[in-house]
Amino acid sequence: MSRSQKALRNIFFSTGTYLIQLILSLVVRVYFVKYIGTEYLGLNSLYASIMSVISIADLGLDTVFIYLLYRPLKEKNYPEIRGVLRLYKNMYRLIALTITLVGIVLIPFLSDITGGKSNLNGIYTIFILYILNAVVGYLNAYKRSLFIADQDGYVVNGITSGFIVIVDVIQIIQIVVVPSPVLYMCIQVLGTLLTNILINILANKHYPQIFQAKEYTLSKENKRTLIHNGVGGISNKLGSIVVVSSDNILLSIFTNLTLVGMYSNYTVLTTALNKIMQTISVAITPSLGHLGVDGDESKIKQVFLELSFTIYSISLFAFWGFYGFVTPFVVIWLGKNNSFSIFLTWLISVNLWLTLIRVPSWMITDSFGLQWVQKWKAVVEAIINLLVSLMFVSIFKLGIEGIILGTIFSTIAVVLWYEPWVVFRYVVTELTLFKYFRLNIPFLLLMLFGSGIYTLVDIFFSAKDELFSNIGLSVLVSIVLFCLYLIVFKRNHRFIEMTRRMKNLLKQRVGHVKNHAK
Repeated sequence: MSRSQKALRNIFFSTGTYLIQLILSLVVRVYFVKYIGTEYLGLNSLYASIMSVISIADLGLDTVFIYLLYRPLKEKNYPEIRGVLRLYKNMYRLIALTITLVGIVLIPFLSDITGGKSNLNGIYTIFILYILNAVVGYLNAYKRSLFIADQDGYVVNGITSGFIVIVDVIQIIQIVVVPSPVLYMCIQVLGTLLTNILINILANKHYPQIFQAKEYTLSKENKRTLIHNGVGGISNKLGSIVVVSSDNILLSIFTNLTLVGMYSNYTVLTTALNKIMQTISVAITPSLGHLGVDGDESKIKQVFLELSFTIYSISLFAFWGFYGFVTPFVVIWLGKNNSFSIFLTWLISVNLWLTLIRVPSWMITDSFGLQWVQKWKAVVEAIINLLVSLMFVSIFKLGIEGIILGTIFSTIAVVLWYEPWVVFRYVVTELTLFKYFRLNIPFLLLMLFGSGIYTLVDIFFSAKDELFSNIGLSVLVSIVLFCLYLIVFKRNHRFIEMTRRMKNLLKQRVGHVKNHAK
């Protein structure tokens, strides 16, 4: 099976299973809010953010280890593979221990972190379960990476999504019968443990020649790459974690858990869109990594530009869809009291768009081991984000709007230009930052134009409190915007190439289904 076929298989399988998982998670949230409450929902979101921050030691290492596996897998160098996996296993066990110790140290400070405003029962027990769930997730993580590096990530995604669906169904039943947030987390931990056990069994069965071999080696070059890119990877992901996770922590400290819970209703949707994009990128990244091993720079340039056009297109549709429909969706889903203002919704939508359009640069960075090059970028991003967010919240009293404005400002000021510059400096050297942004200006203009149209629709119908009229006109606006997109790009050769690939892909899938039916 070719690299492209493997990537497409991973995309279809991963995206399909995740969509099922997403729908169930939205249903779980409805029952959670109804039977347990928005404040506990905010507590869970806060704890998830805290765990993201204290788990920062591992960030970047997974992509580094996967990068180190590309060449030995292609060459069937089993001792080298075992050497990489052995180091991976030992480092992740050390990280799990570190997370446990840091989590225990934080327990006495939970009352202050939650803003000192909560009288909820079980806040300490729930936090301990969050620590346990994070630690369990690191068990056999190195075997997950083996499937991903070998372009069999669909196996990991299928197992993980399958168990998440099972856990969601059990949690819905549990919430209705016994509405306990502690029992809810116990089920979560058990699901994570069983997922890892099954992946471990399948890895041993699928790669016997690797795990049964006794010899292992790790070249000096790989050790040097691991140290450089490991440090760079941790630093590179630091900004993302601080930017994302600090929002809930700052909200909890300066506002209350109820607002954190309301905000999490929006972030669960933005996270879903980010996750779908991540699923696509993870499926394609190993193909880029193997392409990097081949060393064909002209091919890499072509693939990067086509990839950028496709992801910018998806990001534009994601922005239009989210901004145009998230408010009526939240009203129908959880009630009008859980919806935000037009301006706040727009800020969340813009933040989503800025995150999605960074994906092409992330993919090249991970595929070509460029984490070390960006080691200081994330530190600067994190500092700017925290300072600006604190300024908006504490001095200008902007609340949640100020926190998101801080995130948008740090993204534009630091990472939006630096990440693609690294790609052009070290990989696609024939391109320049100016030319890249010039190619993507139409996407920015279409995003802003769509913002204006959807805002006018929302203001008009919100004033009249006509929800379904709003939805109907938003659908009409979406059709008009899609037609405008086709008019702008219909003669663009990358659009033509993208549509050609989509047609071929559709034909392949139809043919596969027919052959399977026979």
